[in-house]
Amino acid sequence: MELGTLVWVIVAVILVWLILDLLVAGGGMTGGMMAGMGGMMGSPIGWGLVLILVVIGLLLYGLS
Repeated sequence: MELGTLVWVIVAVILVWLILDLLVAGGGMTGGMMAGMGGMMGSPIGWGLVLILVVIGLLLYGLS
């Protein structure tokens, strides 16, 4: 995997994570993200969101 591709995948995942954080937590970026990560890891729905982020990252890697 090239370094540039890896950087794009990481950036895409972070952007999606921040958008989800803004939608779910109501705009508190860091606090919302940290609370969201703690809550997400403890629930099946949270694991589903994490898997979706991974799939999006892999798709972006495959397309580039």
